[in-house]
Amino acid sequence: MSPRSLTPLVFALLLVACAAGGDAEPGTGVEGIVSVGPQCPVETLDSPCPDLPYAGDVQATASDDTVTTVTTDAQGRFTMDLAPGSYTLSAVTESGGGPPTPIPQIVVVEQGSYTQVTLVVDSGIR
Repeated sequence: MSPRSLTPLVFALLLVACAAGGDAEPGTGVEGIVSVGPQCPVETLDSPCPDLPYAGDVQATASDDTVTTVTTDAQGRFTMDLAPGSYTLSAVTESGGGPPTPIPQIVVVEQGSYTQVTLVVDSGIR
């Protein structure tokens, strides 16, 4: 196949790839923070043990099973542009069923605004 005959195919693939994320508008979606905790088995006023920011991926799964993934920054913050609708949000962990365990959250995205979310990953420390 010559490079010239590939040009229409490549163009068509690019159009399909761009259209796949076309429903999400900047300014509409979810933004939030993810933390991991608890970090200590016992917490007291004299010895606080705050949760730590989660550095990793966050996934939003739509009702049609479409998945959107973003990565948090070092402080555990993220912003995800999504089309209006209902989504299940969860941090992505490599735990294989044990701790740390992400706690999913259902959110509703409204047109023209970001839904604020705080996600938690349970460290399993007790």
